[in-house]
Amino acid sequence: MKKIITSTLLALVAFAAANAQGTLTIQSSKYPFSVYKKIHDAAAQNDLISLLVKGNVESVAATVAALGGVYKYSTGDISSVRIPANKINELAAKPFVQRMDGCEGKIQNLNDTAIFTNDVYLVQHGVGLPQSYNGEGVCIGIIDEGIDFNHKDLRDLKGNTRIKWLWDQRLPLDTNYTPQPYGYGQNFTNTQIDNLEAGNVVDHEYSHGTHVTGIAAGNGVAVNNYRGVAPKADIVFVAVNENTSDNNFLTTLVDAVQYVFSKADSMHEPCAINISLGTYFGSHDALDLQAQAIGNLIAAKTGRFISVAAGNEGNAPIHLHTDVTPDSSFTWFGGYTTNQALYFELWSDSADIANIEWMVAADQTTPYNTRGETSFSHVTSSLGYDSETIFSGGNPLGLVETYVDYSFGRYSFICQITPDSANYRWRFMTRGTGKFDAWSNDLVPGALPDSVTFPLVTKYKLPDTDQNICTSFTCSPKVITVGSYANRNHYADVNDVQEWDTMPVNGGNKITVGSLSGFSSHGPTRDGRIKPEITATGEWVLSCAATYDLNSLYLIAPNDVAAGGQHKRGTGTSMASPEVAGTAALYFQKNPTASYQEVKDAIMGCSRTDQFTNASPLPNNHWGYGKLDAYKAIKGCAVGIDEAYMPANVFFENYPNPFTDQTTIHYDLSSLKRQNGNAIISISDAVGRKVHDIAITGQEGNIVVNKNGMGSGVYFYSLILDGKIIRTNKLMVM
Repeated sequence: MKKIITSTLLALVAFAAANAQGTLTIQSSKYPFSVYKKIHDAAAQNDLISLLVKGNVESVAATVAALGGVYKYSTGDISSVRIPANKINELAAKPFVQRMDGCEGKIQNLNDTAIFTNDVYLVQHGVGLPQSYNGEGVCIGIIDEGIDFNHKDLRDLKGNTRIKWLWDQRLPLDTNYTPQPYGYGQNFTNTQIDNLEAGNVVDHEYSHGTHVTGIAAGNGVAVNNYRGVAPKADIVFVAVNENTSDNNFLTTLVDAVQYVFSKADSMHEPCAINISLGTYFGSHDALDLQAQAIGNLIAAKTGRFISVAAGNEGNAPIHLHTDVTPDSSFTWFGGYTTNQALYFELWSDSADIANIEWMVAADQTTPYNTRGETSFSHVTSSLGYDSETIFSGGNPLGLVETYVDYSFGRYSFICQITPDSANYRWRFMTRGTGKFDAWSNDLVPGALPDSVTFPLVTKYKLPDTDQNICTSFTCSPKVITVGSYANRNHYADVNDVQEWDTMPVNGGNKITVGSLSGFSSHGPTRDGRIKPEITATGEWVLSCAATYDLNSLYLIAPNDVAAGGQHKRGTGTSMASPEVAGTAALYFQKNPTASYQEVKDAIMGCSRTDQFTNASPLPNNHWGYGKLDAYKAIKGCAVGIDEAYMPANVFFENYPNPFTDQTTIHYDLSSLKRQNGNAIISISDAVGRKVHDIAITGQEGNIVVNKNGMGSGVYFYSLILDGKIIRTNKLMVM
């Protein structure tokens, strides 16, 4: 999993000094701090800034054009635009504009036995299915850092690229290649790739995008059959820009999603997208415009699906939850380097934060004592930007800068502290009634003084390792978020040496195959929903690698290169997510018009459980609904309960399965050459109690089953001919 790092997100540059005389507030919360920064960056007033705008689409498009900007496209009531920074306030003042977003940040990264472990192999060989499924006629979209399109696993048997479209957002403008209406980067067709016109597209130094693509769609042609999940899928790849000029990564990510889906539409193919990128900062409730826009794109039509990586901060104490009481409580943010800014984000629903006050203090650590502090303030009464320098006597200790924003029923409170000395811990203290969640890489998780040394420490709130999942689109209910478990603990390297993970834990190996990866991030979302929804193999997965990465590894770490020299070992939820995206592609090959919810229901409802997942009741915020079982998801949860004497050429299956409102059971008994007799479909619940019987006539037909009074859970439906059970399948009601 690659993450977006918000290091020095609140570098307030020129406009902080300009407003040093007092507080500058905005009249209404129409945009977050990332947009405020762009407006007040004196060096970028005429730059075109990428924004998402929620409001009347026609009015937004006309106004943006009149202001010298560019309207790109819309999804639902959210428009993607580019507009000069000095015109943003003029657009925001329009009554038809409800909200703007332009999230900032840089990104960091969040086949082999995997196709067996995730039960993909049975699907690819069509065991007990109408045919084998390999992704043919389906688009796999990969949004990542870059790709080595010369890898043989990403080419067909004739040597032609399987990448139908490639957009590198990092490349400079070029009239021949820059795609419109996006207006940045360069894109290439498969013909242009084969004609060597895309030679300047490269992967990241660790070949993250190449590795992820191989897991989802590699065909195993290169060597040793390191095949991915959907080896015959068409590939559309977008290489995102880690260092966009106006730090609007999440905005350009929406462009990438729209680009992939539009290219799939042009090929008349359903499409499953994988995104192994994310950020840990934000509301974690999917109400930001990026998450809403991506959700709108998914739901705009059937045959669309997105799988995302949960994140790799499973053991990191980056989250703080506080139930605020009248008796003050606090948490320290540790700064040990002079002038290194400390950053945190606080989020709370309006009802939960209305009665909370906050303050910041500088506490000396040698010895412990308080040197200076701000007064208590209410978050809800200080919308916009503010700054205050904390003094000790006449000596400045540090600058405290805040930005308060309100949108969609919740407040965000962003704080950056720039210390003048490394000798302080910075205390964020609250009092009143309510609750909030905060995220930061600078929380102090331990090494606290005792109550004699610093009496206030009895009111300390420790950060935790809960809710360390990525935010924004990762928390959307319209995507499926994927955690990781251990795939393997040994393999043959390029020198034919067996590489084992030999660090002993309790007398065994460090990696226990099948166990949850310690790094796998988990939820819930801030509004209490289960995340991730599913887990797949993400630890020690062998897949494609870029040539220059392999050449480097040959010299410094040949043990990381797999046998054959064309693949390497990778670890992270980044490696788990494409297993699920590939499975969705196989599902679309069988059911091209399935909705995203049908695919999600099949993957979650037909998951696999074992001794690892059953340690706690499912679903939960570590395993989700269990482990990916591609075979059960494609087959419809009917694995392992066929009657032994079921004729092989009798068709009896329902779709969708799982279902929310209704499903259709299709039966074909023509091969039995029956003329008469009693035939029924009998439905029973998980403990064998009959729900109802449905009489069937004819050799072939469809029976629609409505949910009616059936509660969510597991049911079984049996085909009974002349009093004899011919076949029993599992039925999942969501």
